Amino acid sequence: MRFVRQTVESFAPHLRAGQIVCRESTSYPGTTEEEIQATLEAHGWTMGQDRFLVYSPEREDPANPNYNARSIPKVCGGITTNCLAAGMALYESVIDQVVLVSSTRAAEMTKLLESIRRAVNIGLVNEMKMVADRMGTDIYEVIEAAATKPFDFVPYYPRSRPWRSLHPHRPVLLTWKEREYGLNMRFIRIAGGRQF
Repeated sequence: MRFVRQTVESFAPHLRAGQIVCRESTSYPGTTEEEIQATLEAHGWTMGQDRFLVYSPEREDPANPNYNARSIPKVCGGITTNCLAAGMALYESVIDQVVLVSSTRAAEMTKLLESIRRAVNIGLVNEMKMVADRMGTDIYEVIEAAATKPFDFVPYYPRSRPWRSLHPHRPVLLTWKEREYGLNMRFIRIAGGRQF
């Protein structure tokens, strides 16, 4: 969070009335409010009145020719309703579909859900491959057969390095909050490669 704080401190004195701050990097739910909003308001700005603050998680798949920055729906949450309206106006000018959520926390958690779901499923199929290999069964045949089910199945494929493009810290970002709320999110920690 040190880098987030330093970045906000560096640009906060230069913000002008009417400007919007959009954060897209992945972090724990609450970062936009607890770190960025707090810092900007410490400089005397009122979010939703003279400055606007939104969170919109980055979504990209550079190797996928079917999607580009414009065609991937953009989730956006604002600190206030005025912030959300400003975020929507900004993103609608360059994105085909803007999906509004009730808060920056909801948008931050959306990104983590997307990443953690993928991590859990890649971990699952990697373990299935170990069993299939021992049994002399082709895991790819099994996945393709399972993918013929027209509902409730999304194929994932084994990876020798499942976190290469997933960023292993993402599941841990949500567990950042588990202690604050008195929760034990063991499943998510295991998906992140941590069994503590």
